[in-house]
Amino acid sequence: MPQPQTSATISLMSDSLSLNQTRKIAHLARLDLSEQNLQKYASQLSHILEYFDQLGQLDTNGVAETAQVTGLENITRPDQTGTRTLDASAALNQAVQSHDNYIVVPEILTNRASGN
Repeated sequence: MPQPQTSATISLMSDSLSLNQTRKIAHLARLDLSEQNLQKYASQLSHILEYFDQLGQLDTNGVAETAQVTGLENITRPDQTGTRTLDASAALNQAVQSHDNYIVVPEILTNRASGN
């Protein structure tokens, strides 16, 4: 059953994306794009949305829903603990630095907004 479209969805699909819309998408994706690339991606994204609009107009009544078409299935096994395990106290004793039963490691991710 097709999903109801909001007016925002319809306006995106019927018109090309504006540079401001593309700039917002780039910002949300944390992409720093030049004006030339913004124009390029606005055009490319507009073509993609037009294609989705065409797909949305197809009659899919009677077509079974599919998640994948290869017939492959995940092969899983139950989790098993090995005989060579390291208990928490031994791990903490080997750590360079620990605090309140946690291993302290150097920070590798920073918060861009705060500049840290």
